[in-house]
Amino acid sequence: MLDEAGVPTPEVVPTQTTVNVDLATPAPKKKAGRPKLDLSDLLEPGETAESVPQRTLVNRKFHAKVRDKKDKKLAHWNSESEPTDKEALELLKERVANPHVRKTCLRLGRDAARHLGLVANE
Repeated sequence: MLDEAGVPTPEVVPTQTTVNVDLATPAPKKKAGRPKLDLSDLLEPGETAESVPQRTLVNRKFHAKVRDKKDKKLAHWNSESEPTDKEALELLKERVANPHVRKTCLRLGRDAARHLGLVANE
């Protein structure tokens, strides 16, 4: 194959398929801003979205999140699981250096929990 000047050019073999793009229709634009909040699950029985101000629903969502976080934090202390002697001694090792004192604290702590009717958790 020769170009306009008469110089031989290598033949071009297409390796990819071509895609026809219609440039007349623009791509759909994204919506700006935050997505709308779905607060319908925060409505109490008998309430409608129109009867309750959105600020009230946002406050309910916030307080529910705070309540869940607090419950999650307290679940560690309110757990019914009792650590094994090995785990309890490891916890005491962080605060008490003497191994004999650690064992004594563990024994006294378990006795006190049993006497008070509590779970000897961490």
